[in-house]
Amino acid sequence: LDLQRLVGGGPAGLLPQNITVRAFIVRGKNLRPTDPSGLCDPYLKVELQGTNKRFGRRNDRVPLTLSPWFYKMFQFTTELPGCSQLQFKVMDWDRNGGDDLIGSTTVDLEDRWFSAVWNGDFAKLPPLEVRPLENQAVAGNQGLLELWVEMYETT
Repeated sequence: LDLQRLVGGGPAGLLPQNITVRAFIVRGKNLRPTDPSGLCDPYLKVELQGTNKRFGRRNDRVPLTLSPWFYKMFQFTTELPGCSQLQFKVMDWDRNGGDDLIGSTTVDLEDRWFSAVWNGDFAKLPPLEVRPLENQAVAGNQGLLELWVEMYETT
C-alpha cells in the first residue's frame, strides 16, 4: 500500500507535482587532503540520482585549499514523488585526470517535500546545513559541506 501511495496508485495516491529545486553550496570545511602537498584542489559534482540532471565542472576547482569557498547555485525542475536523491560530491582535481572523491552527502528531496516540519518551518527560509562528507573507501570524517536547498512548486 505504501508503494502504491508513492507512485500515485490506490485511494490515497499522491499526484506527481512539478518542483523547482535550488541548491546553494557555500563552502567546504576541513576537507581531508588527498594530494602529497597536504592540500587538495576541490570542485563540486551535483547529481539527482536516477536522472540525467548533473551539475559541476572540473574547471571550477578551488586550488590548494582544505576549506574552499564554492559560492555555487544549481537549479533544476523535477517531479515528486519520483527520483529524489540529490547527491553532492566534493572531488579533488588531479592534473593527469583520475580525480579523487573526497566525500559526498545526499539530501532526500521527497522526504523534505512531504514533511510537515519542512513545509511548516523551513519552506520559506530553509536553514543553512553543515553536512558531513563520507567516503566508503576511507575511514573517518572527510570534512563538511555548508549548503541549503530551496524547493518550490513550479507554476
